[in-house]
Amino acid sequence: MKYWQEYIRSSYELVLEAEGKSQTYLSDDIESYLVRLMAKWFDRADIPPDTPVAILMMTAMQTPRERDRHLAEVADICLFYDSFKIKQQRWPTTNYYKDMGTTAYGMAYVAGRNDVYSQLESNFTLCSRVLGNIKP
Repeated sequence: MKYWQEYIRSSYELVLEAEGKSQTYLSDDIESYLVRLMAKWFDRADIPPDTPVAILMMTAMQTPRERDRHLAEVADICLFYDSFKIKQQRWPTTNYYKDMGTTAYGMAYVAGRNDVYSQLESNFTLCSRVLGNIKP
């Protein structure tokens, strides 16, 4: 990634500002994860992906190598959908992306034992609230 340092700096400022706006303050580990997530997706053109979340989850579950990373990517997509109200529909439910994201972070934790995934699972709604306060 060509402008990684600038993306990190800008993402950090966005997350801090959104925490203040939402009056929701995250732990350092979760805040750091969100900053890296925002920076990683700064110049992506494939958001939202064309593949449905359920298919992405099924594919991640069938991946023997780095299953935790693949599940976390699905959860990250769900976090973006939930936070920024992307593809929000009444079907299957209004909480679909929250539920799928929470489940994917939980499964990522079980697959890789990375504590941050457990924290993200428990704090999905808070993370969504913070990211949802990032405005262009």
